[in-house]
Amino acid sequence: MVRRIGVSATMALAILAACGEEPPPVAALPPVPEIRLEAFPPETRTEIGRFLTALQASPDSAQAAGDLAMLLHANKQLESAAALYRRAAALEPGSLRWRYYAGVVQAQLGAADAAASSLQSALEVDPKFLPAQRRLAGLLLELNRVDEAAEGYRTALRAEPNDPESHFGLGRALALQGKTAEAIEALGEAVKLAPDYGAAHYELSLAYRDAGQPEQSRLHLNLYEQRKGAPRSPDPLMDAVDKLARGAGDHIRRGIEMEARGDLQSAIEEHLRALEVDADVAQAHVNLVALYGRIGEADKAAEHYRRATELNPGQADLHYNYGVMLFEQGRLPQARQAFERALEANPDYAAAHNNLGQTLEAEQRFNEATAHYRAAVEAQPQFRLARFHLGRMLLAQRQPRQAAEQLERALEPRDEMTPQVLFALAAANAQAGDRAAALRFGQEARALAARMGQQELADRIEQDLAKLR
Repeated sequence: MVRRIGVSATMALAILAACGEEPPPVAALPPVPEIRLEAFPPETRTEIGRFLTALQASPDSAQAAGDLAMLLHANKQLESAAALYRRAAALEPGSLRWRYYAGVVQAQLGAADAAASSLQSALEVDPKFLPAQRRLAGLLLELNRVDEAAEGYRTALRAEPNDPESHFGLGRALALQGKTAEAIEALGEAVKLAPDYGAAHYELSLAYRDAGQPEQSRLHLNLYEQRKGAPRSPDPLMDAVDKLARGAGDHIRRGIEMEARGDLQSAIEEHLRALEVDADVAQAHVNLVALYGRIGEADKAAEHYRRATELNPGQADLHYNYGVMLFEQGRLPQARQAFERALEANPDYAAAHNNLGQTLEAEQRFNEATAHYRAAVEAQPQFRLARFHLGRMLLAQRQPRQAAEQLERALEPRDEMTPQVLFALAAANAQAGDRAAALRFGQEARALAARMGQQELADRIEQDLAKLR
């Protein structure tokens, strides 16, 4: 690495004085904050001490100040990180990253005005840096500078039209401006790009309510209750900070984020790093049971199940995750036992009731399956899949009215599952002797299945409809 040799501030003043010129005023640098190493966990204490020593050896180095700031930021020492970022920015005024990091931390500390100022200064260095544009627009919205926020999001979208976060932010700004139709369009684009974007579904529900469209409002409210995901737009500078977090909890958090993105191998690696930090973190073992189960490595899943059971046998998620893997392997008795253990730990665990119901149904223990589907619905009334299964069981037991009641409540939202629900509802009405309703629901089920590319289901529905005509 080539190091540039610069003239220190003291030497520069001496040269100017020797030339008989009045030196310009020098702004005071933010001081290096007091950092107590004993306040940090052992796994990070040594590294922070090393970076602190480097800064003490080179107090006028922007890199040394910034490196320590990033490590403190990763370890949630925000006040100290903010001071060091400001120091680094003063020492290296042409650098975008120190200004950007300062804005991020100031926002995390609740200093919205200062954060907006720092982010604006970062954009003066590089007006095309999208993470700064998005964050600044969000702060302007928080500060009720709605028109500026909307323009900021539009600027971000001109550079990256497929960014769901910017569409979401623009939709919120447009809603506050009273432009409901435009807000619906922007928020609709956000959920189109990120279907599990829970916050965007919620804002869409409000916008449709304001537009006088209650059905669409209810649809997106239901989707919000089911989908709590949030996209994360690329931010290489913050990725660099996140990678510095060394605690077991930080690795687990990153692993969960990786799993949400569908990167299961990276999720596993992060959880294994958590166990390198602390081999007795039960949650890492619990999550690894699910992750190894999803990629089909049953032996490793079983290994982590055993270890997690030794550490904390009362974790419902542990037994549930293991049960899911066993069910997918067709090991029904073992899966049933795992789901039963999950329910011993948490009797109101709706997903465990539902999966135990499916296991019992596969074992042809229909009355017990029905009871667990019902328990799942009672524990979580919005649990659509469990309500659908309950409707099917009631239909199989020739209770068409009760089945129809459950199935009607499982119709929303309209998605790939809806044709199956409509088909079952047609069967319930046929069993109840209401031929006209059966035809109506069957025809709707067939049309929707065909529209969604479920041709095999559409053909099966057509065969049943022929018997009703």
